[in-house]
Amino acid sequence: MSMIWQMETLADSLYKDRKIRGFCHLPCCPLLGHGKEYVQAGKGPLVYEYTTYRFAGHSMSDPGTAYRSRDELKTERANNPISSFRDKQIDWGVFTEDQAKSVDRSVREMTSKEVAEAEKSPESELKAEVLFQDIYVRGSELNQWRGRTIDETDYSGYSMNILV
Repeated sequence: MSMIWQMETLADSLYKDRKIRGFCHLPCCPLLGHGKEYVQAGKGPLVYEYTTYRFAGHSMSDPGTAYRSRDELKTERANNPISSFRDKQIDWGVFTEDQAKSVDRSVREMTSKEVAEAEKSPESELKAEVLFQDIYVRGSELNQWRGRTIDETDYSGYSMNILV
């Protein structure tokens, strides 16, 4: 029996895990409440794994269609959390279809204005090498003497405003 297999087998007895579809926050809230009660009742640790879906590829050179079918993409797009939540709010009467369209329109207009302003702005003269300059700033170090243990560490003269 391999050590990895033994560890995987024993892991189930150490903690419980739950897989949650992280595409919508609504079912997540009661599950988190249940988890809090479960742990506070002393039943042990609980691990949540949130599953989501990435619509785009990993990078510009990865179109994201080589390893998944168009049907899979179409199915996942039907479960898009933004449009699904919008539709639920309309169904619940939070706002009407016209109000939702108005919000969409105003967000698109605001985004277009911001993009246009960013494109008009002059390109920064800063180069990549500035990322590696002035990393250490004198006087930013903590005023302490480190001991062998936390009890032996001397914090005298330690400025509390560094922590704020």
